[in-house]
Amino acid sequence: MTASRLILQKKLDIACELLLKSNLPLKLIADQACFNDEKYFLRCFKKQLGQTPTQYRQQYMGDFLLNDTKTRERRQ
Repeated sequence: MTASRLILQKKLDIACELLLKSNLPLKLIADQACFNDEKYFLRCFKKQLGQTPTQYRQQYMGDFLLNDTKTRERRQ
């Protein structure tokens, strides 16, 4: 893995964590993950993860809610 590829991966890791642990807008997530341009962030994210940041966040929330519902049903 090249140095630039490793740096990009680390930036995307930060972005993924922020997407899952906050409700920050994408522009702020791009800034906090050290992307200079929001559009570049969106392009890189989709290319590497196969979905947009919004889709990634929604999928996580859907999975989280589904698992949470199953957990509650087992407790009853």
